[in-house]
Amino acid sequence: MGLVPSGVLLPWIFRPGPLQRLPGLLRRISPILVAVILLGLTLLSMTLPAVGVGEAAGQTPLVSGDLDAAPAHGPSTPPDQPGHPDGSVPVTIPQLDARGVILDGRPDEAIWREALTLSEFHQLTPVEGGRPSQTTEVRVFYDQEALYVSAHLQETDPSAIVDRDFERNAFHRSTQDGFGLVLDTNLDGRTAFGFIVTPSGARTDIAIVDERRVSWNTDWNAFWDAEAHQSASGWTVELRIPFSSLRFEPDPDGAVRMGLITWRYMARADELNVFPRIANNWDNSGYKPALAAPIVFQGLTPRNPIFLKPYALGGLGRESRLGEGALAYTQEAERFGDVGVDLKYNLTSNLILDATFNTDFAQVEADDMEVRLDRFSLFFPEKRDFFQERSDLFDFGFPGGSERLFHSRNIGIVRGQSIPIHGGARLTGSRGGWNLGLLNMQTAAASVAGERVKGENFGVVRLQRPLLDGGSYVGGILTSRTDLDSEYNVVYAVDADLHLGGDVYLDLKAGQSVEPDSELLESSMFTAGIQRRGNRGFFFGGSFRHVGTGFHPAAGFLQRTGYNRIGGRNGYGWFPGPESSIQRQSVYIRTQLFWDPHFRELETMSQGLGWNLNFRNGASAGTELGFASENLPRGFSVGEAVIPAGSYRMSTAEVDFASATGRAVRLEGGVRGGEYFGGNRMGTSLGLSWNPGTHFFLGTDSRYDRIRVPTGEFQVLLSRVRIGTAVSRNLTASAFVQHNSSDQTLAPNIRIRYNPREGSDLYLVYNEALNTSLTPDDLRGPTLPRSQRRSIQMKYTYTFTSR
Repeated sequence: MGLVPSGVLLPWIFRPGPLQRLPGLLRRISPILVAVILLGLTLLSMTLPAVGVGEAAGQTPLVSGDLDAAPAHGPSTPPDQPGHPDGSVPVTIPQLDARGVILDGRPDEAIWREALTLSEFHQLTPVEGGRPSQTTEVRVFYDQEALYVSAHLQETDPSAIVDRDFERNAFHRSTQDGFGLVLDTNLDGRTAFGFIVTPSGARTDIAIVDERRVSWNTDWNAFWDAEAHQSASGWTVELRIPFSSLRFEPDPDGAVRMGLITWRYMARADELNVFPRIANNWDNSGYKPALAAPIVFQGLTPRNPIFLKPYALGGLGRESRLGEGALAYTQEAERFGDVGVDLKYNLTSNLILDATFNTDFAQVEADDMEVRLDRFSLFFPEKRDFFQERSDLFDFGFPGGSERLFHSRNIGIVRGQSIPIHGGARLTGSRGGWNLGLLNMQTAAASVAGERVKGENFGVVRLQRPLLDGGSYVGGILTSRTDLDSEYNVVYAVDADLHLGGDVYLDLKAGQSVEPDSELLESSMFTAGIQRRGNRGFFFGGSFRHVGTGFHPAAGFLQRTGYNRIGGRNGYGWFPGPESSIQRQSVYIRTQLFWDPHFRELETMSQGLGWNLNFRNGASAGTELGFASENLPRGFSVGEAVIPAGSYRMSTAEVDFASATGRAVRLEGGVRGGEYFGGNRMGTSLGLSWNPGTHFFLGTDSRYDRIRVPTGEFQVLLSRVRIGTAVSRNLTASAFVQHNSSDQTLAPNIRIRYNPREGSDLYLVYNEALNTSLTPDDLRGPTLPRSQRRSIQMKYTYTFTSR
């Protein structure tokens, strides 16, 4: 089945059919392009020095602007502490004996007095570089097993502490207080892990990546523990993060170097205090790996544990299907059960193997319903937990959208329906100065909407070589998708993200797809872009992309083929100053132009002029005027509205807003409208959330769109309701109910989770698809059933570990 990472293409190569076609396949691949790729990778591996832990971030300024002044607040570090933790020079974390530490959220053991103390915090928001309104003190040490962190978060008015959630991964900066730790474990200035704890002790862990902007993935989960305690003087917190949950590579002398950022957020005033002192020159500066303070661990011995997580699943289901003659629907019931297992093994401290057999994702929350309002496919993000580990490494995207060469939702999901996954494996980490990612998955044959779907094999190889300056890298990717019979698709590409100085980066990508009857020129892709990634002063970004008519990444996501695109976003951002109620504002102009592959006809033009405001209380607002033209070679339809081929000119406007942070009730929404393909379009969106405390959450959001064109009208209302309840951090329940007026469906998804210990989970999941109208589209057809499908299932997982 080709389940080992090193065999990404082996199942395809060693089939008789593909071997017979191999000579013709090789003739269609450019020998020059192959030679350039191989030569480039060979030269890089020979001539580029491996980024030793600390080199990449060590040459990146940790602070900028006028932040070199003396600290505004906080006692100085005791002179007997190792190093001076001001964020500018490496500091050695002390190694202590943690056997006496009781993780109860009360750091009152004597050993904490021997730990490294960090107390020189500064405001990032709302007043950059300002004196924090409350005192924060963090202490750090480690033993051979784990990193230990505690924090005293003073609060002169304990009633002002905002605590909203018990649920895992529920932290959101706009709703509640929190303490966070960011660790750049490879000290590469690009990737990091984040660990966040709320006053109730609820945990959120995130995988952070800093490429075009700092973004994070809350679906990533690690093994770690934390407790919090509230008192009359504020709240305290203790964290224990096993080194087996991190990724790092020791120096030749045995030292382990990382980057550290720690912060405290107070929701009532949208106040974020950070260590080290950081300029607010970028979006989400408090998470930016390149700004982390360098830290050193001496004598840390890597450990390579094994995590084995079997699961058992059972449930009942019922589906309504048309009977013989299509005269009536019949109810077909089924009982089902299954078992499977996931394995995680640290081959080294920075090279991890994950394997899965008979994979199932019954516990994953349902996708948000969406409605297509243009001629392009909808993009749905990945939510399944197996694909979250180092997902940033496999990301090979393009400027200006969600298109990418690899999208893991192609694996095991066909036309929105899950199909069985036999299993697979993933190897990720760093070796010899290269970041490495290999993935291979095998799906099973299945029936989808009455159509037989073949089993398929998916393979990915990803390489990145970090460079010395500012998070730059060069790399390449190879993807394959084959049914192991007659159909195959292979894509290979190279990329580089080069730091040109300051906040300016150059992004280069080139690739080609290979499948039966593909042609060299038509199946190639190239993109180049330059961007200044700051948000203070002038910012700019521009890119060019060519995609051939035959370029087809079958394992990825592409909305259109056969075009040349020029796009850009330029503007100016400024901070009015502490006397203003506005924290930051920016104006921008964006442009996007699509030509046919030979630059003969401009197919799409889109421009926008916008203004964004961020207020000191966390509220925000924005507006944009848009202008577009479309030359449609073929018509398309949106519901009953038919858009014929032709040339169109359109102007639009929209306004968005969000209320202040830290409130139990929060409101956000927007209004948009304008011309639409010879007619007009109007839409509104509104979201309302109520979060009175840790035991209950209620949120609702809706989106209404109305399209009127000469050929017809289409209206749709999408509504979602989320309800969360929590008895404790170990026992939570959530309900997610969605309604789509266009296809008249109501879909409830209810999940109960019992998590008695880390790595052990019991899920009870209920799903149903209801028809809100029983009248069929074809009036001559039978009456629709009220319930189209229903299932209830229970899943239990338990993790065994060798650590």
